[in-house]
Amino acid sequence: MGFYPSLMLTGIISLWLILSILKYFSFAKSWIVENDVLSLIPTWNFFAPEPNQTDYYLYYRVFSAHADSPWRLVSFGAKRKWYGFIWNPYRRDRKSFFDICQLLIGTPVSEKNEVVYTLPYLLLLNHVSTLCKAEIGDTVQFAISMVIPSQNKEELSTAFISMQHVL
Repeated sequence: MGFYPSLMLTGIISLWLILSILKYFSFAKSWIVENDVLSLIPTWNFFAPEPNQTDYYLYYRVFSAHADSPWRLVSFGAKRKWYGFIWNPYRRDRKSFFDICQLLIGTPVSEKNEVVYTLPYLLLLNHVSTLCKAEIGDTVQFAISMVIPSQNKEELSTAFISMQHVL
């Protein structure tokens, strides 16, 4: 590439970077948003406006003709390592589970009978059914429990219990 095209490309990338940074300052934000008709200036949200304040846990149990199993906790991903701030491949598993729980728990009461047909419900049912393949049983049931640490309550409260489903 010649000198002038590379100089032009460097200028465009520099301008984009400067506008991306200035977008987070109140004096420039409205002007940049109004004039960015192609939406080329990104919005990076490093911190959520309302951070997560709930911990969700998934439990399941298997029913058989002989006996019912106790509730078992499902873990998502391995325990975080010290280098987790750089490389944490299991964070997506936990984030997906959190999003699924919020969607499932946030289902309006009028649609509770139809919740078994929703994607979050079917994803959790599929995951739990896969975990139960080696167990002897006829049906499976799962539950979502939650803890709200910000309220200084370390007790689990049940947020959702599924119907029993054939394995």
